[in-house]
Amino acid sequence: MSSSDKKLRSLEKQMAELFPICPLCKSDLGYEFTGWIRTFARCKQCKAKWFLGDYNMELTETSKDGTAFSLLGKAYPYNFWQKLKIEELKAEEKRLIREKAEAERFGGEEFTWRDIVFLIFFCNFFISIGISVYFFVNIPWNILPPSLTNTMIALLIYLFVLNICFLTVVYWVATDEKELKGLRNRILELQETKNKKE
Repeated sequence: MSSSDKKLRSLEKQMAELFPICPLCKSDLGYEFTGWIRTFARCKQCKAKWFLGDYNMELTETSKDGTAFSLLGKAYPYNFWQKLKIEELKAEEKRLIREKAEAERFGGEEFTWRDIVFLIFFCNFFISIGISVYFFVNIPWNILPPSLTNTMIALLIYLFVLNICFLTVVYWVATDEKELKGLRNRILELQETKNKKE
C-alpha cells in the first residue's frame, strides 16, 4: 500500500471516529473520499464537502440546501466542527440573508458619515446651480459695464466648476471608504484562516 493510500485510510478512520454523523445534516450515511495530494470528504446525504488537513477541516462546498455558506472557504479545527450547533448557525445565516436583502432594498451598503457629507455637497451643488441661474437671468447685463459683466460671468463659471470638483472629491472619498472596509475585512479573514491553519 502506497503512502497516499495509507494517508487516505487514516483520514477515513479519523472521520469515522470524529464524525460518525455529518456536522451539518446529522446523517450517518458516511462520506465519499476523493483526492491524492489533497483529500476531500463529501457527505453522502447533504453533499457538503470538506478539505481534510492534519489538524483542521475546510468547507469547500456547502450542503444541498446552502447551510453553512458563512463558513465556506474557512478552515477550522476538528473540534470546532464537532461542537458546531447547526440550528444556531442556520438562525444566524437567516439573519444575515435578511439583513442583506434589507440593505439591497434600501440601496446596498450601510450609511456612513461620509455618505452624509456627500449628500450635503450634492444638495449644495444644485443650490449653487439654482443661484447661478437666478443671477444669470435677473441681472441687467445690458446696463453693466463690460468689465463687470465679464467678471460676473467668470465668477459664476468658477463657482460651478468648484462645486463639481468638491462633489467629485467627496464622492470618491465616500466610495473609497466602502472599498477599504471590504479590503480590510478580507485581510482579517485571511489572517484568521492562516492562524487557524497554523
